[in-house]
Amino acid sequence: MHKLDDYLTQNPKQHLIFDLDETIVKLELPWDIFVDKAWEMFDGIDHKLVQANPHTITRTNNMMNMLIAEHGDDVKKEIYDYLEFFEIHYLKEVSLNDSLIEWLLENQKKYKYHLWTSQMHRTVEHVLQMVNLSGNFDKIVSRDMVKFTKPYPDGFDLIRTGLRVSHEKYLMVGDSEFDEQAAKRVKIDFFFEDFFKK
Repeated sequence: MHKLDDYLTQNPKQHLIFDLDETIVKLELPWDIFVDKAWEMFDGIDHKLVQANPHTITRTNNMMNMLIAEHGDDVKKEIYDYLEFFEIHYLKEVSLNDSLIEWLLENQKKYKYHLWTSQMHRTVEHVLQMVNLSGNFDKIVSRDMVKFTKPYPDGFDLIRTGLRVSHEKYLMVGDSEFDEQAAKRVKIDFFFEDFFKK
């Protein structure tokens, strides 16, 4: 039995939106390498913006959003191309949240599942195949499908497109402050999945 059972008994939902990395699985990636290279790239794109928002106080994800907001699609492509290369090149294995994966498979007829992740689409497809979850999500929103990633609401807007469902019927399941902030921004409930935080 997963903690989601108790939560959903008390707070019935129809649509469950899951984060991927460190929620369903943990991507075993050398994020320190990515962060160092990314901030070198950021500095080359906009030195003044980086000086005003140094890495010591600014999250990498936030800086990506700031640069894309300031410089547009060309910078988005440069950043996302590097991120895709990094994920594909360095991802060798994933750790599984077995209890959540088992819960997903057991309850797939009760709920509509969606995935809203900060990983690139190629990575998402590869990982879902690795853990036998391909085809289990009604909608998948990856980083490269939106202009701004979490906590911006772009991903939720794509999930909600074509669905006439009130916000009360959605639940965001994630592990990070970005997941929680995104849920708050779009006014849906949030469930903290702490499996990889223990």
